[in-house]
Amino acid sequence: MYDKVKIKIWVDALRSGDYKQGHEALCYEDQDGNTNYCCLGVYMKVVEGLEDKEMFEVKGSAVGPLPVYSDLRVKLGTNLVDRLCLMNDSYLERFNFNGIADYIEKELL
Repeated sequence: MYDKVKIKIWVDALRSGDYKQGHEALCYEDQDGNTNYCCLGVYMKVVEGLEDKEMFEVKGSAVGPLPVYSDLRVKLGTNLVDRLCLMNDSYLERFNFNGIADYIEKELL
C-alpha cells in the first residue's frame, strides 16, 4: 500500500511549477545551467530527500544512479516505474507533469 501523504506531496510538487521537466534521466543540468527532472526525480527529491547531486546522470546514458532506480522499483513497483518512465520520456506520447500527476492521482490516491 502506498503512503497517500507522500503521494500527495509528490503530486503537488509535480504541479507546483518549481521543477523543470527533463527526459531520460532522473536529474541533469542542461546547457543553460538549468536543473531538469523526470517525474521520478521529483519523487526522489521531495519524498525521499535525495539531493540533486545524488541523482545527476548523463542524459540518455546507461550510466546513472542505478541504486536509486532499484530503490524506486521496490517502493513504487516495477510496473508503475516503467509506466511513468514511458509517460515522461516517450517521443510518441509524452505527458507533461500535470498529466503525469493526474495519472498518479487516479492510480494511487
